[in-house]
Amino acid sequence: MRVLIPVAGRGSRLRPYTNTVPKALLEYEGQTILSHILEPLKQLDISEYVFVIGYLGEQVQSYVEMNYPTLPAAFVEQTKLKGVGHAIYETRQFLGCSDGSPLLIVLGDVIIDTDWQNFVACRQSVVGIQTVEQKKSYGVAHGVGDRISFFEEKPTQVDSKLAGCYLIHEVDLLFNCLAKIIESENLIDGEYQLTDALDLMLYRGAHIFMREVEMVDWEKEYQC
Repeated sequence: MRVLIPVAGRGSRLRPYTNTVPKALLEYEGQTILSHILEPLKQLDISEYVFVIGYLGEQVQSYVEMNYPTLPAAFVEQTKLKGVGHAIYETRQFLGCSDGSPLLIVLGDVIIDTDWQNFVACRQSVVGIQTVEQKKSYGVAHGVGDRISFFEEKPTQVDSKLAGCYLIHEVDLLFNCLAKIIESENLIDGEYQLTDALDLMLYRGAHIFMREVEMVDWEKEYQC
């Protein structure tokens, strides 16, 4: 299994803390956010970690190489910060030609508490979600039972199912859908969204399910 971790964003909501430090390297309970993400993943059989870097990306790469020297890591630069969907599409040279193994996508600013062994054992594509009772500027999943019907980016209603991690089995289809979204210049607030590509996957016949996970609300420590 391969893991993709997008950490290219500017972290605008957390300024001024992110003026000189990338969001993934901010600290929470004595560890960087990136360390909170990587440590639990070490229990899994992962062949490659692909990091999408951008804003202050040299700090992220140096941190990984210094603190995780044995990690099989590759770094892809997102030169134009056009959203998570675009960031993932930029890794097509590494991940776009699937060998049949699944791809685990973990957003680089989300600390997730879950049984990772159980999560990656799913034989179909699955999204880790958390139900919240407040407005959020993230992608959310809608569905019946545990099966997802459609995705929505930056919803306005309350009681949303926030998406934070993704296990994708149809990797080739994901990259084909990302290519279609980008080719169509389907932008939301100037960004290409992963949720749009996942919606297109559903339209093309993919089955994607959801599983509850716990996402730590660490950003409140930095919000004034």
